[in-house]
Amino acid sequence: MRDYILNPNPYFSSCNLTALTSREKERRKKRMENFTLPQELVLEIMLRLPVRSLVRFKCVCKSWLSLISDPEFGKSHFDLAAAPTHRLLQTYSTGSQIISLAFEESLTDNSAIVHLEFPPTPPQRDPRYTIIHVPHLSKHGLQPVGYCRGIMLLANRHSDFVIWNPSTGIHRQISLSYNELDPSLPNYTKYSNSEGVFVLNILHGFGYDESTDDYLLVLIRQSYSCKYIAKMFSAVVKNLHPRIQVFSLKTNAPSFIYDLDFKYEAAFNTGLFLNQSLHWLVESKASGLPLVIAFDLIDRSLSEIPLSLDCAVLYLSEAYRDRCHLMVLGGCLSLHYYGRRDVADEIWVMKEYKVSSSWMKSSFVLPRNIKNRVSPICFTKDGALVASSVDGTLVKLNEKGEVLEQHRDGLNNNYFPKYHYIYRESLLPLP
Repeated sequence: MRDYILNPNPYFSSCNLTALTSREKERRKKRMENFTLPQELVLEIMLRLPVRSLVRFKCVCKSWLSLISDPEFGKSHFDLAAAPTHRLLQTYSTGSQIISLAFEESLTDNSAIVHLEFPPTPPQRDPRYTIIHVPHLSKHGLQPVGYCRGIMLLANRHSDFVIWNPSTGIHRQISLSYNELDPSLPNYTKYSNSEGVFVLNILHGFGYDESTDDYLLVLIRQSYSCKYIAKMFSAVVKNLHPRIQVFSLKTNAPSFIYDLDFKYEAAFNTGLFLNQSLHWLVESKASGLPLVIAFDLIDRSLSEIPLSLDCAVLYLSEAYRDRCHLMVLGGCLSLHYYGRRDVADEIWVMKEYKVSSSWMKSSFVLPRNIKNRVSPICFTKDGALVASSVDGTLVKLNEKGEVLEQHRDGLNNNYFPKYHYIYRESLLPLP
């Protein structure tokens, strides 16, 4: 043993050990270069990975970039994703600042928050053209007006429409104005001496027709108003009748036009997409009673969904009059009653679609104090309610209305959040 220590075998000298390690590394490297997974297996693995991981993997190599960018891969991933992920998009009053937040994770986890930017606003069109009247939209900045299958529809008051995938950042402008969509509308260039603005009150919605694999923009012209319009122009406006128009994003042209006797008044213009239909909360002109109307994107038909008696009574009561919002919570049509003064808010959920007797009051207790008032956004998988407070703070509440956690981004008070959208992350291509 002593001879071995004093006269070590030269094969085991430190320098040769280093050389051996280097040779072993080289052999391993060659083995790895010669070993590749079958393309079919790579595809099956990627189809089950999260969207955010796949977006990063585009930078690995050209073949992965080509695979992940393939529109057919995006469609297959949407259909086969093992665990679809949803995020909360929060916009601000400027229309330029937005955050995307993983609301299923802790609201205090800053790593779950991503700052995004809307696509640039299209060049301003001739202001003499007809404007779609969407009260909550800015004149220039884009804001979400619809969401479907991970794709968002953005718009401003000048009838500029942009479709955008917030997961990939890809966007494109829809090249139309409402004049182009509806030739019956007067063109302002014919009335250049007019000093006013012709304002249409339009119900709008964005959805998907699975029977034709097409995204649709639906516009319902329900009424109009004139401001400082020349008498000649007003005479033309009086001949306009309510009309439903469906614009196909696949063909970039109107696919359905139907004049109708629209017997409703709607306070909020944006339609909610659920069960292949767009929904609006309206009042019947004849009875004054509230109800939900649904436009089926496959059948191109308009139908009524009555509220329960309790929901209708609440809607017409002094405490909640004109303070009711239609929304989707937990995959169900829901109503949020925003009480006046110190009257408690209530949430009602339609448990069974289109069954008026299935409207049930939610057991969630919402804060009664006006300073702590919140607007519900969505439910988490563990049953918490995500909501936004009056100062823009995001909160998670338990069933008793107790705050479990909250998130405030620290932006200047002029940037209070205004709107929230839940979207599913996807690699779907734009139509």
